[in-house]
Amino acid sequence: MSNCYGELSHRDGYVTAVMERETESSVQDIWSMLAKESNRVKWLALGTLELKKGGRAQLDFKDSYVVVDSEVTAFLS
Repeated sequence: MSNCYGELSHRDGYVTAVMERETESSVQDIWSMLAKESNRVKWLALGTLELKKGGRAQLDFKDSYVVVDSEVTAFLS
């Protein structure tokens, strides 16, 4: 399934979401918004992020009652 927000696919009982966005911000700035909890809460959602490939990423979108439990597939150090 594809729309202006991203692509969803279903496999083995899991949903994969892929979102791509263009921005003038640097990779380092975007990573800072994701990796630093204080920034992530302002920019995206509450949650936890293990800063390593294969780490757990869990985001809690409280207003919509959605919790996203996922895995870090790439990591910049």
